[in-house]
Amino acid sequence: MITRKTGLILLASFLTLGALWGAPRIRLHPNPMTVPEIQTLIAQEAPMGTSVANVLHFLDAKKIEHSEYLAETLSVNAVVRRTSVGILIEGSIYIRFIFDGEGKLQTAEVEEVFTGL
Repeated sequence: MITRKTGLILLASFLTLGALWGAPRIRLHPNPMTVPEIQTLIAQEAPMGTSVANVLHFLDAKKIEHSEYLAETLSVNAVVRRTSVGILIEGSIYIRFIFDGEGKLQTAEVEEVFTGL
């Protein structure tokens, strides 16, 4: 037979585990960047065919942390950190700009990646 005290302890334990396991994402800023917003910005301000210099200018203007142009991989990597946070996770949006041999943008891969805190 379960006593009232034991039942309350079990209920509290299940509620705590449920909150930690399925913690909703909590936005840090009133209007943080999202993957669709970044994809839209890229399409508007650094569309396919854009030069490396223009992509770097775009990233600087938006204050997005990024690498320099990596000639060996024909790419520029960028990250928007801490776009969302949960109790045990943190999300960042990673962007990889891939260029052709002439330095023109061929594709931009944008994805949100979550890591444990």
